[in-house]
Amino acid sequence: MEKHEAQIAVIEAAKILLEKVLVTNTGGNVSLKINEDYFAITPSGRDYETLSVNDIVVVNIHTLEYEGDLKPSFECKLHAALYKLKPQIRAIIHSHSIYASIVSVAHKEVPCMSDKMLSFIGSKIPITKYAVSSSKKLIHNTITAIGNKNAVILANHGAFCVGTDMNIAIDTCYIMEQSCKDFINSYKEVK
Repeated sequence: MEKHEAQIAVIEAAKILLEKVLVTNTGGNVSLKINEDYFAITPSGRDYETLSVNDIVVVNIHTLEYEGDLKPSFECKLHAALYKLKPQIRAIIHSHSIYASIVSVAHKEVPCMSDKMLSFIGSKIPITKYAVSSSKKLIHNTITAIGNKNAVILANHGAFCVGTDMNIAIDTCYIMEQSCKDFINSYKEVK
């Protein structure tokens, strides 16, 4: 994949996620692996609605050095760690979606809520132990929790979804959010 192609795909994904209310203005981040050494990621603090190709930052997976004047997303280190952990993944989305965020502060794993969830994510959506954003502890906790799943909820922080391409990562993010919503609704009915 070419750098420019990856940057365009990141912008398109960010706008789709914004439209589906899976991210907000500058909350969350999106990345796409260019090759074994580089990935393109949304910049820190830029509104998704106004992103241009030149705003998307290209980062070295191994050294975290980046091209351009804009800083990569705050969670850049976690994206790099996930690309190294799971070489088959090519896209990562960190969302601050409503229902996943609610589950994140409740510190609850989400059990399998549908066949789609089982197919895209796995038998559950695990949750990490709490750690400060962008810390080594958060990276460790996320890698430990995600295991062979394609989504993980970060305690008090939102969620990460991964995919073998951007469309699968977007679908996984949407299914994760729907699963969190269903889980919350079923939990309310039981009480």
